[in-house]
Parts: sequence; structure tokens; C-alpha cells
Amino acid sequence: MISFQFETYIADGAEHYSYGADYGKGMVQTSKTVSFPESLLSLVDMNIDEIEPAIRQLNEVLWQLTTTREKQYAEEVNALLDELELRHIYFQQLALDWRYRLSRAVIFEQYTEDMLPRKYLYALPNTLRRMQGQIVELFENVLDADNSDEPTSKRMVDYYQRSGETAFRFYPQPIGFKLIGEVFTEVLTPNNIYDILDFQLRACVKQEIKMRRCKNCGRYFAVMRHGATEYCGRVADERGRTCREVGAINTWTRSKQDDEVFKVYRREYKKRFARMKADKLPPEDFYAWSEKAREEKKKCDLGEISRDKFYAWLNKDRG
Repeated sequence: MISFQFETYIADGAEHYSYGADYGKGMVQTSKTVSFPESLLSLVDMNIDEIEPAIRQLNEVLWQLTTTREKQYAEEVNALLDELELRHIYFQQLALDWRYRLSRAVIFEQYTEDMLPRKYLYALPNTLRRMQGQIVELFENVLDADNSDEPTSKRMVDYYQRSGETAFRFYPQPIGFKLIGEVFTEVLTPNNIYDILDFQLRACVKQEIKMRRCKNCGRYFAVMRHGATEYCGRVADERGRTCREVGAINTWTRSKQDDEVFKVYRREYKKRFARMKADKLPPEDFYAWSEKAREEKKKCDLGEISRDKFYAWLNKDRG
């Protein structure tokens, strides 16, 4: 019998997923675990413009299938689902659901809107955009670590009283209560992507997960451990550096802007480095000087020698 399964739960600061399908040869299960709430934040960050063409194409191919009932279109639908499921874990649920629907439509030759709801797919890109905006708005008004010192429960009430119908809507969910490992926990068996978003967003509210806009990329991240963290761990540039690494460099650079000792040391360092590159100073001499210069600067920073004495040392033996 054709069937599929997709379950998710949150425990010990992580999101856990278990999913698979049975097409008559037994259920093949896959498991995945990521830090909570990584999937929710990555969905909020997703550029929907990049996935919309694939969803639109899927819708068009489904239309061809329903009108011609030719097998080649069913194969093309599966290929497009293969592409979509790689974009995000939430799309894994969508792909499993639609493969199940497609298999039943082909077997029973029922290509109706109930069996293959193309209207849902047609609206999905804009639905995702709307949810992205609603989630960010909830972060700003309820979970932002720097926005208010009021309790999360009060901020939640105030926000929903102000926002009315424009806020994210929470709905009843298909949730069970199961023994997982050594703990009982709520397990979601979602019917669609909205269910997963709802489940994880309400978990953020219940657990009072604080969010903060990264000072480098401007996107929200979860403040899970160190409340003073101002930068997220997303990759920030083509060199693979994270916002946290870029932020540390920027902070260090700003701290040195008014450091006169550092400026003098840096000028001398650059001069000698340029001489080495021009083959006017042996590399071993440059690196020996560099190591000694760091030691002398440290003495100056600690007050063990005066600035004048440090400057005099820097200027000697230029050769």
C-alpha cells in the first residue's frame, strides 16, 4: 500500500525530523537533526524569487498531466519534486505529500483538484512571502531581545491586540505525544508547510527564544547562549567568513582607530613588509623584527616602557 510519513519534534535545543515513503516495498526512513530554530530562520531568509519558477513549472506540468494523462508528465513532476525537496527541509514534506498524491492519481486515474490541488501550489510563493513578513513582524514585536524588557506573554498579548488579522495565525495542529528516547514529547505530523512553521514559531514563543538582528547582515538570529552576542553565524562573504568573524574584525578595527601606538607600529610594519617584498630586506630579518616588535608593543600597552621608548625602538636599525 502506498503511504508516506513525515514527523518532527523539538527536544534538547534541536529539531528532529523523521520521514520516508512506502511504494509497496516497505518504508524507507530518513532522519535529520539541526539546531532549533535553524529551519524556521532559514525559511524566513529564503529568497522566494529563486524557488518560484520551479513551483510555477510544477504547476504547469501538473496541468499538462491532468489534461493529457500522459506518463511523461508524471515523470517530469517527480523530477521537479526532486529539485524542490533539496531547497529546504520543509519542502521535503511537500515533495512526499505530492508524490503520494501523484501515485494515487495515476493508479485511480483521478486527476481532480481534490487529488492534485494545483490552486495550493499556485498560491504557495505568495503564501510563503506573506508568512515571512508575519514571522519577522512577530520577532520585532514579541521576541526581539533589544525591543522591550516586558515579559514575552505580555508582549504577545499587546501585539495581537494591535495587529488584528494581519498577524500570523496559529491553528489547531496534528500533534501526538510520544516516547522519544528517554522523554515524552510533542510530535507533529504536518499536513503542509504551514503546520511546520506554526509548530516551530509557537515553540519559540513558549520557550521565549530571544531574537536579535545581526549587526552585519541585518537578519534575525536566535540568542541561545550568550545574551551579548550581536552577530549571527551565517556566511557573510565569498571567503566563507561568518558575520560573527566579520564583526570581530570590524570591532577590532574600530578599537584600533584611536590607538596611536598601534598606528605608529602598523606604519613601520608596512614599511618593512614592503621592503621585504621588494627584496631589500631578507625575510628572516623581517619576521625576526616582527616578532620582537609585537613583544615591545605589548610592553608599551602594559606600561612597562614609555611610548617614546617604543617609538625609538621602532625607528632604529631600518637599514
